[in-house]
Amino acid sequence: MMKNLCYLLCAFFVLGLWSCSKPVTPSPPGGGTTSYVLDSMVWKNIPQTTYFTYRADKLQDKAVSVYHSLRDTVSFEYNGQQISRIVSSRSRRTSNYAYHPSGKIASINLSGVGGIGSHYIFEFDYSAAGKLKTLNYFLQNEAGKKLQYACTYAYNTDGLVAAVTFVAPTGSTLTYTVEAYTPECNFNPWAFISPVELTEGFAIYNLPLLQDMKRLPAKITKRITGIESIEHVTATVQNNNLDKMISAFEYPGSPASNFQYEVNFFYHN
Repeated sequence: MMKNLCYLLCAFFVLGLWSCSKPVTPSPPGGGTTSYVLDSMVWKNIPQTTYFTYRADKLQDKAVSVYHSLRDTVSFEYNGQQISRIVSSRSRRTSNYAYHPSGKIASINLSGVGGIGSHYIFEFDYSAAGKLKTLNYFLQNEAGKKLQYACTYAYNTDGLVAAVTFVAPTGSTLTYTVEAYTPECNFNPWAFISPVELTEGFAIYNLPLLQDMKRLPAKITKRITGIESIEHVTATVQNNNLDKMISAFEYPGSPASNFQYEVNFFYHN
């Protein structure tokens, strides 16, 4: 269960995986909200809330996560309209974005604490149609830059990701199969991306993929030699906005590890 809790708190630090009546949106620390955008996410199962603030041009400015007495402010920096750097005040980790001449994201570099230690590097390539085709994941440290996994994306007839296959240099494979999607809805990609940490779901929950999607995965099955885990997501959509998500994780080989949680999304108007 500690593994699950760690995954929950890290992979979904600014991530909420999915009533008629909801409480009033909490006021974010220091005020400062922007109309018609995601204002906050409130977890039902754990004492965590994430607040979002925006620049005048509607680009993400900060995400403030409060868990018990712990607080982390994630700040977003830009080069023009392109995200260039993300900084966490608590972990002192950063992520740096580089771009292809086409404007597509070419790489994301996740630094160690304080910019030292091991770096995680993701390099992206795209099809002629602009779809994410491959993701190569590297670990870089004093020994150099070493490939950890090469990921390949497959799409269904609707143009949605159907599977992501990881191949390690040893030849071992891991596959995430996306078997269902939520209805179309408006959502903030930064609510689903762990911006400065390496997380298990990085191959799906990354900006190059999410920024072009209008639907979110509703069932993801992870396979290595057999089914390792299944994630079921139930989404509630109101006024075309993602309103609530209930995410249930099932581990066929270890049923005692099964868990679920609920997140409510609030919009400022």
